[in-house]
Amino acid sequence: MFIYQLVKEYKKRFGFKNILLRNVKMNKWILFYLLTSVCFPIIISILFYFDLIIWMVLSIVVYFIILYFGGEQHKKKMIKLKPTNTLGYDVQPFRKMLSEIFSITSDEQLLRLDEIIKREISAVEYNRKYPLSDIIRQLFVALLITGLLSYAFFEIRDGNTEKATPLLAAYILVIGFTITLSGFLKQIREFGSSSYLNDISFLIHLSLLEVSIQTNPKQELEEDNYHLVLPSRKDKHK
Repeated sequence: MFIYQLVKEYKKRFGFKNILLRNVKMNKWILFYLLTSVCFPIIISILFYFDLIIWMVLSIVVYFIILYFGGEQHKKKMIKLKPTNTLGYDVQPFRKMLSEIFSITSDEQLLRLDEIIKREISAVEYNRKYPLSDIIRQLFVALLITGLLSYAFFEIRDGNTEKATPLLAAYILVIGFTITLSGFLKQIREFGSSSYLNDISFLIHLSLLEVSIQTNPKQELEEDNYHLVLPSRKDKHK
């Protein structure tokens, strides 16, 4: 029951819609990065279909460059807006939720919560699996891919490149559509409770690390001030 309430509250506060709106307020460029992650795989597939190989390769390079520098730019933007986010993640709202709703404030409570979450994830993953499901999935994919590619390569071997080209293009289009769908689902993060539990566990460890990073400089400053207040050995013997 506790885990159910935790996931429900997390989805309400940190679901896709709320996170997207919060990130857009802090960084308008994130909309461009999201559109790139969704649209570019389709564009790359279309370029391959029309046999525009050079443009396809250039699009792939631009795609990965935009995603890499986009992620770095977004992290720097978050740190600039909130310097306390030394890791580039905003964990303060998450800590606030745990404190207000579940009265979890100490590091020890966070560690205990993380242990419970990991056990719950293991139980969910175990109950979700069906016997031989991986083998069935692999056989289905192998049949689809092997049949399509084998037929296309047989046509190329026989000199029927006009028949083989649409088949290869269809194969690339399927890959592009799958990548696009995967990117879209990753942004929405609607994979069930285990996905949210993984996110919560990740934020717990980030929160603990943030506290540690912020605490160490304070301790060093207090130690320096303490040593400054203490009289030197020469002063003691005067």
